[in-house]
This record gives sequence, structure tokens and C-alpha cells, in this order.
Amino acid sequence: MQRSPWARTWRKMVTDAHQILADRGEEQIPAGTTLHTLHHTCASLLIRQGKAVEVVPKRPGHPAGH
Repeated sequence: MQRSPWARTWRKMVTDAHQILADRGEEQIPAGTTLHTLHHTCASLLIRQGKAVEVVPKRPGHPAGH
């Protein structure tokens, strides 16, 4: 899997989300938010919800050796 197609898709999703959020008067996605940021946010939320730190890396989509 190449990173660039995902990065382009992510940028499009952020652009679309910004429009939706602006229409609702809600806060925008912080500048510089990447798929990698989203990945770590997900892990942090799982830990916050009480998932064991050892379990979080076993969630689907976690790259090996990361």
C-alpha cells in the first residue's frame, strides 16, 4: 500500500469535513492532523476507555513494529 493515495484521500476528507463543520458552526479539524495522528488518537481513546495498553496494539490496522 502506498502512502500517497491515502494522503490524497485524507486531504479530501478533511476538506469536506471542514465544509460540513463550518456549515454547522463547529470547530475545524486542527491543522496538521494526519492519518498517523488519527491512529494515535484512537489508541489514546482506547486506553482512556480502560483497554489494557498491551491490547491496544493488537487492534486491526496497527502496523507491525510500530
